[in-house]
Amino acid sequence: EIPDVRVVYANATADLALALEKDKIDAYMTDEPLARMLLKSYPEQQVYCTVSYDSYGYVFCKDDPKSDALREQMNEFLLQLKNDGTMRIFYGYTGSGRTAGFANLSFEGGRAEAGKDGGAIVFAGTDGGWSDVFYATNCAFRNCSAPGGYGGATCDITCKDCLFKGNTAKMGGAAYGTASNSNEAYTNDFLNCVFIDNTATGANGGGALYCDRMGRVVGCAFTNNAATAGVGGALRIVRCGAYSTLSGGSFANCTASGSGGGAYGSVAFPLADTTFANCTSTTGNGGGLFWGNTQDVVVAGCVFTNCTSIGYGCGIACNGGIAGLTNCTFVDCKMLPGQQTHGGAVYARDTPRKARLGFAVDCTFTGNSSTYGGGALFVHAIGEVARCTFTDNVATQSGGAIYCGSTIDRLTDSTFASNSVDSTVDSAGGGAVKAAA
Repeated sequence: EIPDVRVVYANATADLALALEKDKIDAYMTDEPLARMLLKSYPEQQVYCTVSYDSYGYVFCKDDPKSDALREQMNEFLLQLKNDGTMRIFYGYTGSGRTAGFANLSFEGGRAEAGKDGGAIVFAGTDGGWSDVFYATNCAFRNCSAPGGYGGATCDITCKDCLFKGNTAKMGGAAYGTASNSNEAYTNDFLNCVFIDNTATGANGGGALYCDRMGRVVGCAFTNNAATAGVGGALRIVRCGAYSTLSGGSFANCTASGSGGGAYGSVAFPLADTTFANCTSTTGNGGGLFWGNTQDVVVAGCVFTNCTSIGYGCGIACNGGIAGLTNCTFVDCKMLPGQQTHGGAVYARDTPRKARLGFAVDCTFTGNSSTYGGGALFVHAIGEVARCTFTDNVATQSGGAIYCGSTIDRLTDSTFASNSVDSTVDSAGGGAVKAAA
């Protein structure tokens, strides 16, 4: 409670305005639209904003020293609540068969206490797992934070048509999603959401979204998100299941200090119809996307443009093979200035160096570059390249367009134009293709 203040209630806000006029109360709280209406009838009253970020304020009498003193006291108390985490907006517990929904709401300035999750909304499991359905629809989450925890705005909640802007957490700057190990049907989905200017400050990253177990991330736009000390500038995926997919979205101007400037997956996940533009890994691999362990996935209908890194794969980097690339475009994916890299567009290798690209079909590679081989592709083995176009790709050595550590089983109906290596460094490097075997 606010110190030394007696709280009273009324049946209607108009009654509170009348009570203030009659000096029966010192102030009342209301939202901004209603306050504007009331002040037309009570011009001697005045709204003061507080340290809270939402549209609520407190109404006092004008030119009253008592009102000024009370306002300062209330602001000081609200600041205390903000700093100790009490101002987190909603905290709930799961239970068998429970559901909860939030729709058409705005959450601003919520803050979880140190080490806790979900600055605006968090649900904590009480019966051995997250086995219920909690969701937000058409909500906005702005400037919420979980300084030492997961999910600056939301934790363990499915979101659809939501906006996340300016949120911060140690992991998952805007949101954290998970599921019960025993029931993947309850993974948290993120559908048609927008993530802008969110930040993760910890090593586990996920500048906008951290998924301990990935559900569906469909139609989401990630812009200007950052993992300042970790991986996954916008998105971090730890585990996948039968329902996992990333499709129909976009990543733009996202940055990770570690690998995966746009997205980082400890394991691979289905990926389709997604664009990565101007994403950067400043100290790691995979300027657009990094996979720690691939599992026979096909990348379909994706576009990687102007993605950069200092290490492997400026567009895509993975520790393992890729089942296939189909209808994908890679343009101007390059190493950061003064750095050395392998595979300007795609890098697919693993520790035994036996990773394989199953096929690349109907793909376009233009203006990509690397230092140590494969201006476009750097892989151990390739099953088939068909109906692809390679133009203006450059490597200092070992394959201006493609470097293959062993064999290419089949290369058909493809076009190679103006690809090159530096002949002063590698006179036998293969301006277009170099296969080591």
